[in-house]
Formats: sequence, C-alpha cells, structure tokens
Amino acid sequence: MSSLPSFYAQQMLNLHNEYGLSENAGRMLLTYDNWRAGHIDQDELGRIVRMSPSMRRAITETIAKCAGIMRMFLPHQSNTRNFGLVATPKKAKCIQVACGLTAWCSTCPGFRSPPHHSGRNIDISLGLASKRARNEFFTFLSKFAQLSFSCSCDLGYHMQTNQHLQLTARRIKVHLMGIEAHHAFHHLGNAPQLEELEIVLSQSTSVFPSVREMIMRRFFPAPPRLLRLTDSLGIDELLRIRGVKALAVTHVDPRQGDPRSEEDRASLLALL
Repeated sequence: MSSLPSFYAQQMLNLHNEYGLSENAGRMLLTYDNWRAGHIDQDELGRIVRMSPSMRRAITETIAKCAGIMRMFLPHQSNTRNFGLVATPKKAKCIQVACGLTAWCSTCPGFRSPPHHSGRNIDISLGLASKRARNEFFTFLSKFAQLSFSCSCDLGYHMQTNQHLQLTARRIKVHLMGIEAHHAFHHLGNAPQLEELEIVLSQSTSVFPSVREMIMRRFFPAPPRLLRLTDSLGIDELLRIRGVKALAVTHVDPRQGDPRSEEDRASLLALL
C-alpha cells in the first residue's frame, strides 16, 4: 500500500472517476490517507471503520470493484503472455508468417522458406479462434514484430482473407515476386496503420510483367528480353503506397534466390 498515491494525487489523476469509485470509497481513502500522514493513529482508524456503516459499505464496494477489474484485465494479460510464448517478439524481431495457401505457389521460385531460415515461423490462424482472440493477437503481433512473407502471393492471400491483419499491420517484409503481386500491394496500400515496409528483391521479381507492360506489348511487339525492374508485376501498385514512415529495399538471401544488382536495389529505393 505504500506505493498508493496520496488522496489529492488520486483526485488530480481523476482515478476515482476513472474506476467509478463512490463517494463513500473516496471518504474511506481520505481517512486512510490521514492515517498514513500521521494525522490519526491506527486505533482511531479502526474505530472509524467499525463505527461507520458507510465506511464498511465503502470497503465492500471497493473489494467488489477490484474483483471486477481483475476479471476484466487478467484474461487479457494471460493472453498477452500466451501470445508472447508463441511469437517471442523479444527474441525474434522478424516473424515469418506461415503459408496460408491451400497449395504452394509453384510460380514463385524459392517460395518455401529453407530449413536454415532464421526467422520465427508462426501460423496466424491462432488469431482466428475467436473475435476477442483475433483482436488481441493481431494487435500484439503488429506492436512487437515485423511480419515477413515469402512471396507477394502469400501476402495478398492473408490481406484478402484476414481483414484484421490488414487493419493492424504496421511492419511488413515481403519478397517482391509472384503472379499475384499487383493484388497484394493493392491490398497492402489499404492498410491504415502501415508504418514500415521492407521489399526484398531477386531475379524472380521480374518473372511476370506488369499489367502496363502487357498492354504495351500488345501494340508494340518486342523480342523476348529480361524485364526491367520497373516493368515487373506489382511495381506500379507498390509505388502507389503512401504514408509509410520507413522504407527499405534489400537483396534476397543467396540461399533463397538469385540477387539482383546493387543498382536495381538503389533505384527502387530512390523511386519509393
């Protein structure tokens, strides 16, 4: 009880109104504060409580109020601890999101994370157990960790099928490749809390041409050639994303794919 703020500090912090304490409870706390300050002794404090029905009622009301607060907050604290055991954000700042597709995206080379992948792999279906679990789980993830997606197709799948992930996502890392890249970045652009975005580049980024490039090819046929980075699928939608506070463009791990040139990486970062 020594850490309890004084009665006047409680009033300044508006704690009585915040916790819905009655006037009786306020008088009881004032009496306790007088004893703590030495204005009355312990025996007098005991007599005041015993002889006053309002004081006894205040104690009963306060105990009931504390029990209600414990019922309200302890489940949330327990869930937060359980989520921490699953995601371990303090140990893994980047969490690899397990694939949510029913079939592996065969069009994305190196889509599967290799056995030596260093990030923590997590199945976010845990957050779909109930509405309350969903709200707490995704808020917890977005607060503590960067979510990493192996390809744009999987990012798009999760954004389309999990509205709460889209609403709470703050830090995203994604390998720019895949036949659904344009849809993925369209949905990512609608994430209201997106603050940090890391784009991973590889030679696989340019496997599929953008919609704009496909239209140009209809009218201006050209011999097959390696796509430029700016003609890759998903680039146009990526460049439309606004409001991100921190951007990064990195090379793919050589164990997962073929890296692009440093000029490509620097050019995309400059465009973003």
